[in-house]
Amino acid sequence: MSRIRSSLLVAGAAVALCALAACTPVSDGDADAGSPPASIPSESATTPSVLPTTPSATPTPDPWIGYFEDEARDNPTDIPTLFWGSFGDVDQVAVNKTTHESLEPGPYVVEIRCAGPERIVATVETPDGTPLVDDAEVACPGAVTLPVDLAEPGMSVTLDSEGETGAYLVGISPS
Repeated sequence: MSRIRSSLLVAGAAVALCALAACTPVSDGDADAGSPPASIPSESATTPSVLPTTPSATPTPDPWIGYFEDEARDNPTDIPTLFWGSFGDVDQVAVNKTTHESLEPGPYVVEIRCAGPERIVATVETPDGTPLVDDAEVACPGAVTLPVDLAEPGMSVTLDSEGETGAYLVGISPS
């Protein structure tokens, strides 16, 4: 076993040295009598240039953070399930999906508000992905109210700003 490990170690070292030396293996039949072997740079070979490294871009902070904060904190008690936020930093916008497993079966009203992007697309479904209503397109700034009947516990709300920054406020109330 140690003989195999030694052979693998020597072979690995040879490959690493070859890579460091930027050599290309040449078989006897490939060599051209008038040119130097591939592992020896010719006079016409160019020196590889080193590209400057660019520091990783820092995302532009999200201008919509806290947009619905005051309104959400002043939430009337008749809206028991309320969530809000933003779609993320500029160039790092993401779809938002929130699931509420504790909602009992029954009729609900889902109000979705937005600001920022031209529009968002809202999807309301069961936690396992069965649509409860047709997808709703919400023009921002604006709102849409969706009646939803839950046959089983739980509801997921997905909001897609299609890559644009913005904010949302979603309230779910029994009707």
